[in-house]
Amino acid sequence: MSAYYPTRWELVFLCIHPYGPKMSVKSASKYLKISRSSGNMWIKRYKETGGVDDVPKLGRPRATTKKQNLQVVKMTEGDKPMTTSEIVNKLAEKGVTVSRTTIQRRLKKSGLYYGNTTKKPLLNQNHIE
Repeated sequence: MSAYYPTRWELVFLCIHPYGPKMSVKSASKYLKISRSSGNMWIKRYKETGGVDDVPKLGRPRATTKKQNLQVVKMTEGDKPMTTSEIVNKLAEKGVTVSRTTIQRRLKKSGLYYGNTTKKPLLNQNHIE
């Protein structure tokens, strides 16, 4: 099922469709208020594939899903927060194999700090004076 991209299809219609006005990519991009390089890219993609869909992402898939990332964050909150090692063990019970650094990255991405807090001595009377 292809997604619906009105601006991309409009660009194709304006530039190369048989019933379109046969505008140049430059003028069609200006009319649609998109960059010329984007216009050229989508016209090229249409000529190569016959569509204007996004290409699948490359690279290694993530070890955790978005739902599992939320569970990791919830495990660190509450009355008794879990350490990264405990979270790794808990996820291993569920069949998800991840490392401590993966958990640390997920926590950092969500704005949480995963290390020890720095102990700071309180001021005594000599310091105050």
